[in-house]
Amino acid sequence: MPQGPFLTTYLNKLPSLRRFVARFVVRDEDVDDILQETYVRVSDKDTQGIASLSAYMYKTARNIALNELNKKSVSVTDYLEDIVGPDTLADINELKSKDSSLRIIDVTN
Repeated sequence: MPQGPFLTTYLNKLPSLRRFVARFVVRDEDVDDILQETYVRVSDKDTQGIASLSAYMYKTARNIALNELNKKSVSVTDYLEDIVGPDTLADINELKSKDSSLRIIDVTN
C-alpha cells in the first residue's frame, strides 16, 4: 500500500519525523534504519481505519526507537558483565543500597 495518502503523508512528514527520531538515537544510520522500518511497518498495515495516519507513523517510529534503545541497553549490560564480572556489578549494587549518599554512575540500567 505504498501509494496514495500514506506515501504523500510519509514524504510530507519525513523531515519532521527524522528530527523526532533523532531525539531518541544519535547516529544518523540508526535514524535512517528506524525511518525505513517505520515505512515498511506502516505501508504493510491496512490504514483505512486509522484516524490520523501522521500520529500513527510517529507512534510507530517512537516504538521502534524505544525497542532499539532497549536492545542496546541490554547489550551494554551484557558487555559490562563480560568485562567486570557479575560479582563486581553485585558489589556496586550493594554499595549503592548501603549508602544512598554515594554517587555511583549506574550504567547497568
